[in-house]
Amino acid sequence: SSLKSCEAFESVSTDLDADGITERIEFVKKAEGVTVRVSRGENAWEYSLPAGSENAVSQYVLKNGKRSCVLFCYDLASDDYQTAAISLGSKVNILDGSVAGFENGVLTLNLTVDVAGTWLGSADYTVDEDMHLSRKGELYELSGVDETRRLTSKKALSAFTASGEKFTLEAGTVLRPVSSDLESVLYFRIDNRDGLFSFKIAHQKDNYWEFLIDGVPEREAFDGLEYYD
Repeated sequence: SSLKSCEAFESVSTDLDADGITERIEFVKKAEGVTVRVSRGENAWEYSLPAGSENAVSQYVLKNGKRSCVLFCYDLASDDYQTAAISLGSKVNILDGSVAGFENGVLTLNLTVDVAGTWLGSADYTVDEDMHLSRKGELYELSGVDETRRLTSKKALSAFTASGEKFTLEAGTVLRPVSSDLESVLYFRIDNRDGLFSFKIAHQKDNYWEFLIDGVPEREAFDGLEYYD
């Protein structure tokens, strides 16, 4: 297994489907979007990547077992990255995030995560020998360039321990979000207190990109929120 970096838009020759025949993958940059052409002998397939893919930032050849695929990373808008996983099949798999690494059959993508502000985060995908990519779990891990970044609760909120016991988180509590499924739960840690805790969350009806934390809009629940443009 390996992950090899190459120049964005570089044509690649590799055996995508482990049949001993080398495929040629080429990229045609357009004013908006990119056309991917996969050819093998006299046969060829073309795929259209979305507007924004012309802003390519990196490209890789991923090999796992005898098969391989090409990972084409681009800046969709304002540091919101996507990765097109190109293999021999009927479509290109579009994943949120940019390639961070590949180890022990797991591909890690870095991405921005919007929950209680905006965070640098990551998501893992398992890669089998048939080059099928599957999300590993449902959680997005949250991190940041500055590990000292914290939120402070502005009011008392209902929260839960790792065992599911409900308790009241007092106003003024300093905490650090660590992961979320971006649907129903936000996990966090509390400074000077052991354990992993969680809030129940839900999308706000009038603003899908921000959440209710225990029924409270996140901007009313916390101080220290930071949002990326």
